[in-house]
Amino acid sequence: MEKFKGDYSYANVYRKLAPTQLSPGNLASLAPGESGVSSAISALQKRVNSYTPLPDGKDADGNVIKHSDEVYLKVCCQLALRAASIGNFGIGALIVDPLNKLKPHLEDATVVINGHETHYLSFVEKMLTSLGYKNPNSDSNLSKIVGIGLNQIFHSGFFGNDGKPHVRSDRHGEMVAMDLLEDAISTVPVEQAYQTRMPEGLELYTQLESCPMCMARLASSSISAVYHGAPDNGGGMVHKLCGLPPIFIGLTSVQTYAPAYISGNIKGDKKNSLIQLCFESFGVNVATVGTKQNNRAYGCPGNCPEKDYCRPTTDPRMIKRMGYELSGFVYY
Repeated sequence: MEKFKGDYSYANVYRKLAPTQLSPGNLASLAPGESGVSSAISALQKRVNSYTPLPDGKDADGNVIKHSDEVYLKVCCQLALRAASIGNFGIGALIVDPLNKLKPHLEDATVVINGHETHYLSFVEKMLTSLGYKNPNSDSNLSKIVGIGLNQIFHSGFFGNDGKPHVRSDRHGEMVAMDLLEDAISTVPVEQAYQTRMPEGLELYTQLESCPMCMARLASSSISAVYHGAPDNGGGMVHKLCGLPPIFIGLTSVQTYAPAYISGNIKGDKKNSLIQLCFESFGVNVATVGTKQNNRAYGCPGNCPEKDYCRPTTDPRMIKRMGYELSGFVYY
C-alpha cells in the first residue's frame, strides 16, 4: 500500500488504480463543491447517450456473438449518471430475466417508492422511458429487465426530481435493485410466491465491479450471474473472490461473476469505448461524493462544505489516518 503514502481518499485511490486498459480522464479531478461537476456529468451523459451498442453478429470462426450485454451496460451508465446528478455515487444496476421465468409472476406486484405504493413493472418501464427508451417492453432486450437500481446513499431519488436527501449507507445500486425486486416478489399471491422466491437464471448487470458488501448480498441471493462493465481495482471484490470467507466462496461457486462482453474492450476509439464510459460514469463525481462518504465514516475537522453529512472530529489520530492536516484541510 506504499503507493498511497497515507492518502486513501477516493480520488487518490482511483487515480492510482485506474485499470491499465483505461484512461483516468477527468476521473476524480474535481474538488468538492466545484460547479464543474454538473457540466462534467452533462458532457458524459451526451457521450453515453450517443453510444450505439453493436448488433448481434458472428466472429471469425462463425460463432454467434450477442451484444445484449452492451445494451444493459449502457442503461447502467445512464442510471449511474442520474445517481451522480443528484449527489450520489455513480452506480447503476439492472436485473435481467433472460428465460422469462419471473416476469409473468410480477404482473400484479407492487412496491413502495418514496412513500407511494406503485405497480412494480410499470415503475421499471417508467424508469426506462425516462432514460429515453420508447416502448421498452417491445424491445427484445429491454423487455427482459425485471429489476432496476441506482446508488442512493445520499439522495432517495429515482427520476431526479423525486425523493429527498438522506444518508443510507446500504443503498448501493445493486442493493437498491435487489431490494425492489425482492419487495415486489413478496407482494404476489402465496401460491405464486412459492414458485418465484428462487427464480432460475436471473442476471444482474452493473457498470462497475461490485464491492464487498454487494458481493455478500448477491452471493446470498438467487441471482445466477453477475456481470460488470469496468473493473474496480480500488473497491471491487470480483477479482478477489478467493479472499471471501469459506462459506461465501461456497455460495459464489454456483454463480457466475465475470466481466460483461462488451466490444468497447477492443474498439479503437478508446475515449468513447463502452468500458471507458462505464468507468467514467462512476468517476465523474467520485471526489465530491467520496469526500462525503469518508467524512461521515471517519469524521472531519468540521470546516468542510458538506456539514450535513459529516461527523466533526478533533482526534489527531483520525485526522492523520485520512491524510488531513491539523490546519483543517479536507479536500482530497
